[in-house]
Amino acid sequence: MAAYGKPDARGRSSGKLPKRMTRHIDPPAKGEGRWVWLTEELLCSPAFLVLSNNARKVMFRLITEHSAHGRFENGNLCVSFRQFSEQCGVRYQSVGKAIRELEAVGLIKVCRSGKILGRDEPNVYTLTFYGTFSGDFTHSQPATHDWKRYKAQIEAENRIQSFENAYLRRTGKMRKQMPPRENSLPENVTALRVTRPESK
Repeated sequence: MAAYGKPDARGRSSGKLPKRMTRHIDPPAKGEGRWVWLTEELLCSPAFLVLSNNARKVMFRLITEHSAHGRFENGNLCVSFRQFSEQCGVRYQSVGKAIRELEAVGLIKVCRSGKILGRDEPNVYTLTFYGTFSGDFTHSQPATHDWKRYKAQIEAENRIQSFENAYLRRTGKMRKQMPPRENSLPENVTALRVTRPESK
C-alpha cells in the first residue's frame, strides 16, 4: 500500500500526489513543447551502454526527428548523412559506422534507399523502442525492442564488432593482415660484431 498521497474516503493513502506537488516534475503540458520518453530499462541496457559517442548522437538526432513529427512517423524517419554530420557534430565519414553500430544492437532498423538519378537518397529509419503508426489504428505496430536480446555488454560489443567486420568484408574494405617480419638474417650474411674501444 502506498504511504503517500491525499487520503481517500476510508482515510487511507491513495498514492496520488496533489497536482501542486508534481507540476514541476511532470511532462510539459500541451503547448509547452514536444517531448518523448526513454525508459530506465533502455538507458541501463547493455545495448545502450556500449554505444560510442557518435552512435549516441545519431540516436538522439533520430529521436528528435521522431518528436518533430508528433511521434507519428516512426518507421519513416528520414535524416541525411549531411544532417547527421552538421547537426550532431559527427564527422561525415563517421556517420555510417555510427548507424551500423545502432543497427547491430537492435536500437534501430534501417531501410536503405540506394541511388535515384545517380544521387544517394537518405535512408529511412525505425526506432525499435517506439511503436509505429501508419495513419490507420488497425495497422499500428507495437515496439519490437530488438535491443533486449543482449543480456551482457560483452554480447553487444561482440555483435557490433562482427557486424562491422561483415560490412567491411562485403564492401571490400577489410584491411589485409601483413605477414610478420622475419628478424633472422639470411644464411649468406654473417652477423657483424662491433667492439668499442676501451676508454682510457
